[in-house]
Amino acid sequence: MDFAEPLSYPLKDLKKLVIGGLMVFPRMLLLLIPLIMSWGYMIKVAGDTVKGKNELPEFNDWGYFLTKGLGTILIYTLYGLFAIIITLPATILYFMFIFSLFGGYYTQGYSYTPDTTLMILAMIFYIIAFIPLIVLSIMEMIACVRYGEKGNVGVAFEFRKIYRKFKTNLANYIIGFLVLFGFLLVIYIVMIIAMITIVGILFIGIILFYVIMVQIRMFAQIYKESKVKLDESGESTLSRQETAQSGLSRGDEWKELK
Repeated sequence: MDFAEPLSYPLKDLKKLVIGGLMVFPRMLLLLIPLIMSWGYMIKVAGDTVKGKNELPEFNDWGYFLTKGLGTILIYTLYGLFAIIITLPATILYFMFIFSLFGGYYTQGYSYTPDTTLMILAMIFYIIAFIPLIVLSIMEMIACVRYGEKGNVGVAFEFRKIYRKFKTNLANYIIGFLVLFGFLLVIYIVMIIAMITIVGILFIGIILFYVIMVQIRMFAQIYKESKVKLDESGESTLSRQETAQSGLSRGDEWKELK
């Protein structure tokens, strides 16, 4: 897996990168339809990558982009709910700690002691939830890639198949996640610097669209590898089954000859 290739992929066509950036930028002005279409374009990139295409798709099917973008909202919403459920115990404990800061329980005069035990427990639960959240975020991206590949949003919720893809190429998914994490840290620093000037703000949409393209390209490439590995595994299993059946057939023929 070439983890550097997704970083250069959006730069293959700067015109399309700018168009995508203009679609993302209006989000700051609460114009959601262009943003939704940019997510649909992301799904198109995922499907094309799995099919072996290495060029950025054309901006020529706006109905497709809007439809797939709406499907992506559904994916983000449901996987977001799973993330909330995972972090719910820690979040409850954290807010209980916040309430203890303002309400507290009085010990002497007007002084009070916040219940630090709640904060400690909240931190412990957040740490415990960290790994499941990473797995969930990777599975969410696999779900988006499958959506682009199959064209049916229902495949994004076939959790057993998604987890199987994740497990088959576990090392590359983790490496890809870490590469993207480091990449995003750099991008956020660049964005903070860009926001200092008005001219820089104009480039934020392009930067955000670039990040979206890198992210989906990375996971689509890894997903494509997962499919190959599963196909090879399936073929070897089938081969063993055919060999066993062939052996049984020869055994039956030998019995008949005897």
